[in-house]
Amino acid sequence: MGLQNGDVLVAFNGVNITLENAQQEIKKLSAAKPGDANNYIVLRNGNKQEIKTTVMEKEEELRHQFKLDDHATPKQLALRNSWLSNL
Repeated sequence: MGLQNGDVLVAFNGVNITLENAQQEIKKLSAAKPGDANNYIVLRNGNKQEIKTTVMEKEEELRHQFKLDDHATPKQLALRNSWLSNL
């Protein structure tokens, strides 16, 4: 089921999270690489729960950007104008 909104992190990979070490442990969490196994203890709805996860690779969103060619030929301009008029 994984981590859920509202979970309170109690321990990460066997290390109890305290005010003194929270920042250091969160840095370890953010440095995890795809394939790394992690073990969390969270407080969820008042109950401690153990959650085991494996870091997955983040899928990147591909974005395409169209730019007008300032040096387009008259033929290319006619094609572009025709294409845009059909939108």
